[in-house]
Amino acid sequence: MASFLRMESPQPGAAPAASEEESPWLEAFVHAPVALALVRPDGVLAALNPCARRLLDVEPGEPLGAALGDEAARAELEGALQRALHGEAAGGEWWLGRRRARVRLQAPAGGRWVVASLEDVTEAQQREADLRHALGATADSLERVTDGFVALDADWRYTLVNSGGARLLGRTPEQLVGRHIWTEFPEGMGQPFHLAYERAFATQQPQTLLEYYPPFGRWFENRIYPSPDGLSIYFHDVTERVQTGQQLEALNAQLGRERQWLRGLLEQLPVAIALVRPGSGQLLLANALAARTLGALLEGRAPGEWQAEDGRPLTPETLPQVRAARGEVLDALGLACGERRWVVTSARIAEGLGHEATCVLAFQDVTELKRAEQALERSVRDRDEFLSIASHELKTPLAGLTLQVHRLLQVAAAPHGPGELARRAEPMRRSVARLDKLVQSLLDVSRIRSGRLALEREVLDLSELTREVLERLAEPLAQAGCALEARIAPQVVGFWDRLRLEQVLVNLVTNASKYGAGRPVQVVLDAEGPRARLWVSDQGIGIAAEEQVRIFEPFERAVSSRHYGGFGLGLWIVRQVVEALGGSVRVQSRPGEGATFVVELERAAS
Repeated sequence: MASFLRMESPQPGAAPAASEEESPWLEAFVHAPVALALVRPDGVLAALNPCARRLLDVEPGEPLGAALGDEAARAELEGALQRALHGEAAGGEWWLGRRRARVRLQAPAGGRWVVASLEDVTEAQQREADLRHALGATADSLERVTDGFVALDADWRYTLVNSGGARLLGRTPEQLVGRHIWTEFPEGMGQPFHLAYERAFATQQPQTLLEYYPPFGRWFENRIYPSPDGLSIYFHDVTERVQTGQQLEALNAQLGRERQWLRGLLEQLPVAIALVRPGSGQLLLANALAARTLGALLEGRAPGEWQAEDGRPLTPETLPQVRAARGEVLDALGLACGERRWVVTSARIAEGLGHEATCVLAFQDVTELKRAEQALERSVRDRDEFLSIASHELKTPLAGLTLQVHRLLQVAAAPHGPGELARRAEPMRRSVARLDKLVQSLLDVSRIRSGRLALEREVLDLSELTREVLERLAEPLAQAGCALEARIAPQVVGFWDRLRLEQVLVNLVTNASKYGAGRPVQVVLDAEGPRARLWVSDQGIGIAAEEQVRIFEPFERAVSSRHYGGFGLGLWIVRQVVEALGGSVRVQSRPGEGATFVVELERAAS
């Protein structure tokens, strides 16, 4: 090979002497735009054209043989030269000094030398080495990631599959590389992943996809990056994440339903509920009842309209929500607003489960309960008063009756007998009648309060009934010093209960004689269309306006029972009977000017 590196030309770079036939060829050699070298058949480098000198960085005068080949490539160069001399295509890549060149050798027919074309591949070789290194590093990186990765070329063939991708696809990388994706996985055709790959390649836009893949029964997330040469696809199994998300969604939906149910329950509670923030007293939530009935109070806009149990008006500092927010525990705190009465109870709920601490206030409207308590208290008072009055009212006729019986016994023993007995028996009859009336009143109270007041309606001439009752009461009226003035329209007929209307007439007329004693009593009956009207008037003590409703309640009267006897049941019984018959009763009166009771009745049964 030493001879191959030898240069015999005394002027380096100069072309050897040429024959007349070779001169044009050598002229083209010198001016060729590519790097060319002339090598003699014995391996001696004869000349380099300017392009070759620039390639090999050889200056004129330097030994040309030093630029071509190295000791390690000697045998390969000699073999290539011999093949070229025999008319075969020969060449290779060798280092020529500091440059890597791709050399092609060709011997012209009958030529005295071999032409070597030189192509500098130093940078290309370096780029290939860098690329191989980068590919190796990328492959190493892809093997380290837990995601699956595959690369597809433009013909849908696998060019790279990392171990994660092979595991997810159930194959080895060797089983997939070079294979067509839809040949290996035909069941994927038409699936969302197939469509996304097609779309990414067609639009050259990255795609992200989260879909269920039925053939594998798993959820996958894909990130697809296209290029003109194919697709790079990162994918990983997110089945557990999706299932967890679905479970969370189901739990959230259940929680939402529970929250909605609790909110609905809160809204339907018959108690006003309010939630306030501790410290500030800020209103957080009020159910429908609280918002409707306590809105101004809870928002602190009208505290002056409310009073505490002791009657003192509330101030912004004494509002129940403010007191509860300060840490006070409200236990059946009483409040009043107009006629309504409320009881407030509070509790503090500690923070937890993602919620801050909260004060809960419950407002219970106890207006009806208070009224019931007051009614019960009145009933107790009425009972005690009734017992007192009853004992007095029953004792009087019983005492008189006892005395009359004692005298009757004395008379019976005397010789002047029967006539005196009859005279003595009359007071006894009156006492018994009074007792009967008292007992009947008590029975009526029992029947009315138990709802057992039975009506026996019939066609009744109220005009005739009124005249009969007034005739029967003529003597008691005369004894009371009450002149009777009656104006009774004829034939006032209706469908009524005879005994009960008789009771109404007796109660109203005897009431007039009691409170208007010594003065006239007037009774007027007439009819107008479908209604009958009865007026019973006296000229007695009269009734104050504030007492005119109360006198129709049981055991009530406008004056003290010490001055006027009776149970205080007469007017109450009148009202109950009249209203049961579908009518109404009212009073017109002023103190000292007497009283007129007006009864209106429907003539036909409703």
